[in-house]
Amino acid sequence: METRKELDEDKRYILLAIAWGLALFATAPNPFFLLMFPLGLVQLFTSDANKSPASLIVAIWVAYISLSLFTVMQKRPARYFCAYGILVILLGLNTVGCHVMMAKPFPVSDAGL
Repeated sequence: METRKELDEDKRYILLAIAWGLALFATAPNPFFLLMFPLGLVQLFTSDANKSPASLIVAIWVAYISLSLFTVMQKRPARYFCAYGILVILLGLNTVGCHVMMAKPFPVSDAGL
C-alpha cells in the first residue's frame, strides 16, 4: 500500500503568513490602507478604483479569506502549492495595482474642497 506525503500544518501556516505578510508590507505604509487593500486588484481592471462600491471590496476580502482557508486545508503538497500559487499571484497583482493607484495624483475636484 502506498503512503501519501502530507505537508505539515505548521509549514502550511508559515507559508501562508509569509505570502500575506510580504503583500501587506509591500503595499500598506499605513494600517488604515489595509482595509482598502483589495482596491489594488480592482485598479488593474478599471480606470478608477476609488469609485468602486464597498460591496466589491467586501466581496474581494471574502474571496481572499476563502482562498486562504482553502489553501491551508490542503494536506497534499500538490494541491496546497496549486492553491498557494493562485493566492500568491493574486496578492502580487493586488500589490502592483496598489502601487499604480498610489502613484496617480489625487484630483482636487474629488477632495471636496
